[in-house]
Amino acid sequence: MSRMEKWDRLLSNKRVRLAADGAVELSGPHRPDVRSPYEIDYERVVFASPFRRLARKTQVHPFSEVDHVHNRLTHSIEVASVGHTLAREVGSFLVERGDLPPERVGHVCWTVQAAGLAHDIGNPPYGHSGEAAIQAWAEKLANELGDDPVWNDFRFFDGNAQTFRMMSRPDLRDTSYFRLTAAALGTLVKYPRLASHFPKGYAGQRKMAAFTSEETIFRAVWDELGLVRPDGSFMRHPLSYLSEAADDICYRIADFEDAVLMGLLPYDEVAEIFLKAIPSELHETNRGQPIQRLRALAIHHLIRAFVAQFEEHYDEIMDGTFDGDLRARLTGSEGESLDDIQRRYEVLFSNHRKVIAEIGSYSQFNFILTHYLRFLQKVTVERCPSFDELPAIVRHLVQLAWDRAYYEAHQHETLAWWAHAVLDFVVGMTDDYINALAHRLGA
Repeated sequence: MSRMEKWDRLLSNKRVRLAADGAVELSGPHRPDVRSPYEIDYERVVFASPFRRLARKTQVHPFSEVDHVHNRLTHSIEVASVGHTLAREVGSFLVERGDLPPERVGHVCWTVQAAGLAHDIGNPPYGHSGEAAIQAWAEKLANELGDDPVWNDFRFFDGNAQTFRMMSRPDLRDTSYFRLTAAALGTLVKYPRLASHFPKGYAGQRKMAAFTSEETIFRAVWDELGLVRPDGSFMRHPLSYLSEAADDICYRIADFEDAVLMGLLPYDEVAEIFLKAIPSELHETNRGQPIQRLRALAIHHLIRAFVAQFEEHYDEIMDGTFDGDLRARLTGSEGESLDDIQRRYEVLFSNHRKVIAEIGSYSQFNFILTHYLRFLQKVTVERCPSFDELPAIVRHLVQLAWDRAYYEAHQHETLAWWAHAVLDFVVGMTDDYINALAHRLGA
């Protein structure tokens, strides 16, 4: 297969469809539209309520009283912007090589931009602390939960896998319209591993692409994209390296710009770190400039550095033999700049307000999930109880998360189906909402 044919497959515009018997199918556009399917991906995310809710989800600093500090929404918009620039540069490179027709560069750009915009939609309240809180709850109740494979999805809960679920499934109540193209789904995934690959008690790297509930969808998408190796293992989509690079650039640089504006780190220290990402001949003319200008220059030059690494390792990336990520391959002062940032994250993570919020997140998730375990146990123990047969507290929980009509429409679904419906509800909460709800319920 030629590289041009391979890119044609990697840019598949097919979307997931679930047949009446549950089988996964992928099909192309069914109606004409002035927009390409890749533009439609982007616009579906822009207008989505889960995307808007990111405005009240933690990036690094929970419940910040400084309005210009980043949240998940502003971070995602910036990642989409940087991703577009990375994709434009790489698209020109692919055209020069003869691997991509010029008219498809726009498809590459929209795809990376859509993935950048959507990449954090599956993150729970409080970010990584929320992920850890869900995992801790499942580990704590391991004996009570039993051996149903769905509990592996809780034990190894990952916002990346939740994003894949929301972006791919056509049968979810609030996000069924997403159904992103196979190209965008592939570009979203940084860790092409499945929850079913992790045995109970596994303590290694827990990052993954899809829960057990989406394993069949994931396999169908990866087959469509041509990213399944002969031995059955999965390769990364080449464009995922660009969406990952955009995320790396934005959160590292913006988090430290925020740290200066919040008074958590001194200007001089962060300015010197940003200057390392800028060519030395520009240091003197920019030393002492506002942190915002240094941030802009640092991002500009880091984009160039990441593009250079993609081009240098292009053949390995396309063959699925590239190990690690592009950031690890950065050499010189650009790599030193990001390494310096990584070493100083402890200062941000030990901020008093952040520590208090993250400690509280464990009790909040524990309290709410334990309440919903009552509902899940009722679904398991009694065969399809009617809404009126549910205990009063369980009826209230159903009404809080969904409503009676929704429960009755899905009354015959499995424990695994309802367990993920609970996760969808809890993970979709904002920091403010889970905090207020836990307090109102008596946590």
